[in-house]
Amino acid sequence: MSDKLIKSGFHWSFGWMRKKSEDCEHGYAYEHPDGDLIWTPRMDHKLVAYLDCFQDEMTGENYVTFSSELSSEMARYHTKFNRA
Repeated sequence: MSDKLIKSGFHWSFGWMRKKSEDCEHGYAYEHPDGDLIWTPRMDHKLVAYLDCFQDEMTGENYVTFSSELSSEMARYHTKFNRA
């Protein structure tokens, strides 16, 4: 059994907000639409996060996770906006 990938996209397409003011030793902060803060230590999440939405095979409910792969779209975004 495996959950079905519904769609992928940048964090704002799922209603998530980047919360730079909440960054700390745990990583870069993002706010879930329900108000929960989520931290990620991944360096590629400094500016943006790419997310995957899956449908739970048993319950039919959708859930969102950080994408496990750096997409070519996200790589282009970083090249354009993350120049040192």
